[in-house]
Amino acid sequence: MRESRFEMAWLDVASDENVADHQSLCRTVSQLPDVLLAICGPKDSQAEEIWARQLGTWLYLPGASAEDRQEIGLLCEQALLTLQGKQKVSSRN
Repeated sequence: MRESRFEMAWLDVASDENVADHQSLCRTVSQLPDVLLAICGPKDSQAEEIWARQLGTWLYLPGASAEDRQEIGLLCEQALLTLQGKQKVSSRN
């Protein structure tokens, strides 16, 4: 994963399976430079959201699922605008 270059990562930690693995992956991705991290977490889990925000998560979506494709697509468009804004700032410096 560290050898790949990507600008955004979506991680689903809503399932109860392999919570430690999911959290470890989230920590690893959050440390990558210039990567927007979006986490889909369990609905009504304040502790999980606080944990995700402490990592520096760009977006936390409690209870998001595949049925939310249209809304997630809009969020991806916003992420693209955010990334383009970062690139413009970087090129000026």
